[in-house]
Amino acid sequence: MIQTDDRTNQMLAVYPVHCQFRDKPIEQRHVHSHEGFELYFCTSGTGIFVVQDRMMPLRPGTVFLIPPHIRHAPRQKEGHRLDRWVVSVSQNYMYRMLEAHSELAAAYRDAMPGGKTPECRMLQLGPGSAVRLQEIFRTLAGELTMELALKNTAVQAKLVLALTELEREKEAPETGGRKMSDEMTGIAERILIYISEHFEKEIKLEHLCAAFHISRSHLSQLFKRTTGLTVNRYLVTCRINKAKELLTATGLNVMDICELSGFQDISHFCSTFKKETGMTPSVYRELYSANLRLP
Repeated sequence: MIQTDDRTNQMLAVYPVHCQFRDKPIEQRHVHSHEGFELYFCTSGTGIFVVQDRMMPLRPGTVFLIPPHIRHAPRQKEGHRLDRWVVSVSQNYMYRMLEAHSELAAAYRDAMPGGKTPECRMLQLGPGSAVRLQEIFRTLAGELTMELALKNTAVQAKLVLALTELEREKEAPETGGRKMSDEMTGIAERILIYISEHFEKEIKLEHLCAAFHISRSHLSQLFKRTTGLTVNRYLVTCRINKAKELLTATGLNVMDICELSGFQDISHFCSTFKKETGMTPSVYRELYSANLRLP
């Protein structure tokens, strides 16, 4: 059964860009299509992505760029969660944005009108690119919740940055000194996934070294080279982003959010949160009152 995604179409009619993080079971179970573009980015979990008459694997780091009117449907693995970012962009907005950036227009010419029938793009990101794309989408979602000066400029800048990141990853050489071995990249990716799934617990570098049978210095160098971040920097980022989600999506008090985000001490949580965001958790909650997660 093929359905038109009227909900997405209605949202895009109000504002041409939407960005949402979703971690609840998939509600849209039918193969569907919509009038805008969609970027579907899996950050955790596994499943299958149905596009037209094909079925493709869905795992951490998988990104799909789905043109308008292309039939598709995500399927998560039974009994497993599926964390994902979904970015929707209206046709006209995407076309105008690409026309304003000639390099992007050339890179994504198959998405422009007048060419051949557009096809869904699939890309499997490396750990570093996946981390960067998550940060881009988180800041994009934040921009969309607030009515600040130059909002439209900021939103378009984040989209341009996301498409640039995807194109660079697509064009990155697969061999040579600029790419690490598949084995090393695989270790870094497993460490990245482990931190993403366990950041609410105490994580020390020696625990990771023991779990992945790697020395402290090697782990630190490998993780930094692959992701562009230190282990501690990534851990803090995961915890702060979880706190942001809980502050905007729930009515939990700050003490509970501190604990659920992986912080052991409320004063450390508040000072770290203010250092990272420029505001206290309570002020952040007031400013970002819109819920970024679907019911």
